[in-house]
Amino acid sequence: MIWRRLSDETGHHNWWFPWPGAALVQQLADDGWHIAELSRSGKGEWHHDCDLADTAAVTALAAELLPALAKRSWDEVLFVNNAGYLQPISSVQRLTPEQIRNSITVNQVSPMILMAGFVTAFRRFSGRKTLVNLSSGAALKGYAGWSMYCASKAAAENFIHAMVDEEQHQAERFTAVNYDPG
Repeated sequence: MIWRRLSDETGHHNWWFPWPGAALVQQLADDGWHIAELSRSGKGEWHHDCDLADTAAVTALAAELLPALAKRSWDEVLFVNNAGYLQPISSVQRLTPEQIRNSITVNQVSPMILMAGFVTAFRRFSGRKTLVNLSSGAALKGYAGWSMYCASKAAAENFIHAMVDEEQHQAERFTAVNYDPG
């Protein structure tokens, strides 16, 4: 998630990310952006622990944090889903129920909980609202050993496609896009 307030009392822009890549976080920090990042393994002053494998914790975080942020004054809000867990790399016949459950939880369930929470919290927000799902070519093409990752990326892409259709009927619309950085 990225939150952007175009002008605050310090004259700086403020962004918030739950799962961005370390390079993106560092680049924005180097450019003077204020960042709060949620992940299991992030580092730095902007990091907050968030394990996407724990749906109860993710649900609690979404229920507490997103409505609180929606009460603040923002000019624009942007949510970026960068969840991506390639494990397990295995043929389908060797997948265990636990591996399947964990992959789907990290790549689909938890990001969808947060995206739905973002949409709910900011539904009445009248500024620009954008939801970006960082995707992969694996959403459109299967790769041997990557069945869970491919399936999860395809599910996340279709979640966004469905949201685009739903938003056509809303007064205060979100822009939702899939982006494959290649």
